[in-house]
Parts: sequence; structure tokens; C-alpha cells
Amino acid sequence: MDNLETRKVAFADVDHDGDVNLFLANVNFRGNKDPQNRLFINDGKGKFSDDTDQRLPKDTDHTIDAIFEDLNNDGHVDLVLGNVFGAHIKAYINDGKGHFTDEMLKILGKKYVRDALVVIAPDLNGDGKKGLYICDRYNPALNRKDLLLLRK
Repeated sequence: MDNLETRKVAFADVDHDGDVNLFLANVNFRGNKDPQNRLFINDGKGKFSDDTDQRLPKDTDHTIDAIFEDLNNDGHVDLVLGNVFGAHIKAYINDGKGHFTDEMLKILGKKYVRDALVVIAPDLNGDGKKGLYICDRYNPALNRKDLLLLRK
């Protein structure tokens, strides 16, 4: 796809059919690319179809990093998107069949604006619950720091 500028590739079985699907985190740094993140669904035989329009919210942010993680503990992988250039961290919830909705406020509680270069989901305090750690591109003028969100 010549019209994409992809910064991260993530894999997960988003539709619970036993095969791995593909997510592309995209940006438009060059000014002539489509920043919409893409979701490709595996047909079980290794052929992937672009199902973005049916499964992901429209998005024109610059997504640098993305991870699949079960954010709401329902057994389905959800998506956390790390964006840059003034966009906030996003949390997309999976309905269990690979259709995602933006539930950022419900999951994170508020908008967190970061120049998010890296998103990981470790259990940093050893309580058995994964949190979210977002590495911010240091910019002294913005006075933003890395972000650690722990589950209650």
C-alpha cells in the first residue's frame, strides 16, 4: 500500500477465530499519506483483507505505537494507541468479534495528551494487574512526562 506510512505493526486474534490478524499504526509525516490506522483480517488460510472501514473508528492522528491488551478484562484483546503531535492516547474496545469502538474516557478516565513514542502494558507494581506505561518524547516546552496508569 503506497499511500501508507506505517510506524508499528501489531498482531492478535481480534475476532477469536484462531488465526492472527494484523494492525498497522499509521502517520502522515510526509503530508501525502493516509494516516488512518488499518486492520487486516486473516481468512484462516493466510490471506488478509483490509476490514478497517467495518472494524475501526475513523482516525487521522499520527499513531506511533499500538498494543493489543485486554483493557476491560472481558477476555478480548483491545487496542491502545500512542499518538503524537497533540493527539491523546486512545483506547479502543473490542466487541469480541473484532469490531472496535473508542472507549478512551471509560477506560482511562480522562484524555491524556502525550507525544507517545512507546506504549507497553507491564505489571510494574507486582499486583498481578497490568497497567499502561506511555513513554513521552521529551519536550521541555510542553512540560510533559512519561505516563504510568495502574489498574485498581
